[in-house]
Amino acid sequence: MTVVLIHGFTGSPSEMQLLAESLNAEGYGVEVPLLVGHGTTLKALMGVHPQQWVAPLDALITRLLSEGQSVVVGGLSLGSILSLQLALRYPQIKALLLYSPPHTQRRSAPFFGAFAYPFHAIVAKAGL
Repeated sequence: MTVVLIHGFTGSPSEMQLLAESLNAEGYGVEVPLLVGHGTTLKALMGVHPQQWVAPLDALITRLLSEGQSVVVGGLSLGSILSLQLALRYPQIKALLLYSPPHTQRRSAPFFGAFAYPFHAIVAKAGL
């Protein structure tokens, strides 16, 4: 099983280092990609379109699944939102680890409603 960990906005893979090391010590494979524009300057990051984060993540998940890996995806803040989007597109993802997903009280119902049914199916399929 491989766990893909996605850092937050303006962050880097180092945000996920302790978790990645712990998971790896338990025998899990771990991938911690650097999102495009991160690890540079704020000015460089502001020119990045969100699709530039999504496309490499899609390629990573597609590669892992094509290799026969069981995949779990987790993220911090922005990474948790990207994790949710991946789970909607790839029902083969076994589980999600969501750390500090951003939302507001007023908008949480529409946000969570958009993925509640597919997420329920993912949880049921994984036997969680």
